[in-house]
Amino acid sequence: MLGSRLTSANRETAAVISGLSIYLLTDKNKEAAAVTPVQKETRWEVAKSDPLSGVDTLKIRSVQHINTQQFAADNPGASPNDPDKNKTYNYRTYQSKLDPGWQFKGLNKDGTLRLFKEFELNVNHRASHTGLVETIGKVSDGFRKQADGKIKEIPEGVRKALEEGGYKTVLAPSVIEGLPNLKGQSHPGWTQDFSHIDGTVIAEEKLIVLGETRIDDNESKVKARANQPGHQFGHAFDALGEELQGKYFSATKEFLDIYEQDIKNMSPEDKNNKKDKDGDLTIVGYLTQSDGRGARETFASIFGMLTTGPENPGDDKEIVRLFPRTVDYMKTRILPKYNK
Repeated sequence: MLGSRLTSANRETAAVISGLSIYLLTDKNKEAAAVTPVQKETRWEVAKSDPLSGVDTLKIRSVQHINTQQFAADNPGASPNDPDKNKTYNYRTYQSKLDPGWQFKGLNKDGTLRLFKEFELNVNHRASHTGLVETIGKVSDGFRKQADGKIKEIPEGVRKALEEGGYKTVLAPSVIEGLPNLKGQSHPGWTQDFSHIDGTVIAEEKLIVLGETRIDDNESKVKARANQPGHQFGHAFDALGEELQGKYFSATKEFLDIYEQDIKNMSPEDKNNKKDKDGDLTIVGYLTQSDGRGARETFASIFGMLTTGPENPGDDKEIVRLFPRTVDYMKTRILPKYNK
């Protein structure tokens, strides 16, 4: 059981979720879903090793699969039946952002399109860049030790799947120092930019970025939240579901049916409590965003809560209260397959 893997720091969370048995598994649901091998099409490789400067360059050719309807919606006027290989197109990312600069690579047998885009990443020099973790810039030994410890709390099967899928976890002084191109940008649904967050996932680039510091609501630099890695690994694992099973875990009918039932069962007070007095999203508003964002954030939040612990004090109690069936589903149906 997952509870046996929780650290002592997460005992309270374990107590909160231990009694959950609301989601009743049918015979059909009890059947173990076969996990297909991860595609190895998109992986980071060394483009340049420079021990003198102390900086190495990694490169990746990201290949994404998109159906014709989504391609047409994201690229008005472009024909999904005959894309031009000399032109570039938009691709809607895991975080629901329209990203330009993707090229057409070919058609799949199922009629979907393959798009590709190349990325580079400058990281600290190492003799070998095997493994899951890279570093950009100077981070403290304390942060590295904290991050490494939290990563080890992620189920081994999840870590293995992410590593085999080509993912890299980047430790950096801050998110925008790790990925400068994010400066001034923000996620859909957020009013604050990336300088105010301590972790993010760029699924199309196979990157999990963990910052040592962030800017708080008072515009002061503060240390990252200790449990942030669990939430970000949850997003990466969710996105990897597209390669493992053809869909994000948070986009499967089974997950959405349970997630939407929990929303339906919320009290009128909760349903109407989506923004605080300052106009920012509450936890209800954040986890019930439209266009799949709410489902993705709920998946990542529950994943983090069940592995490294809740991002913020009290989040676990609220998440269990608002999404009891979804928590039980992930605890009993998703994580046990990778909890080894």
